[in-house]
Amino acid sequence: MLALLAAASLGAQPCAPIQALAQQTLGAAGVVATGPASTGTTGCSVSLNGGAEMGASFVQVAAKLDQALTGEGWTRNLSADADGPGETAAGYDRAGQNLSVSVSQTGRSPRPAYSVVMA
Repeated sequence: MLALLAAASLGAQPCAPIQALAQQTLGAAGVVATGPASTGTTGCSVSLNGGAEMGASFVQVAAKLDQALTGEGWTRNLSADADGPGETAAGYDRAGQNLSVSVSQTGRSPRPAYSVVMA
């Protein structure tokens, strides 16, 4: 199971709160990496590996992240939402920062696995 989180227009240090939030929410350890963001600034990513503790379905994983992010002041941007078979995506804004979250189910029951990308 893999989860990858990235906040566009944030450096590594500001990504620490996103890393902590993701770890607490999904129950897996995360590692921060930085690189160019689509905004022309430096972005960050947090990658996490875990098991079924992340959730029973990709919908549940996305709902956990949504609740955690909105609880931290991120506002859902419904124009960035998209769904497909086995995956969902959502957008968030906060204080001039943009965050897109994509959750895909990569493994099936009885051992589901997920890929979460926040960029």
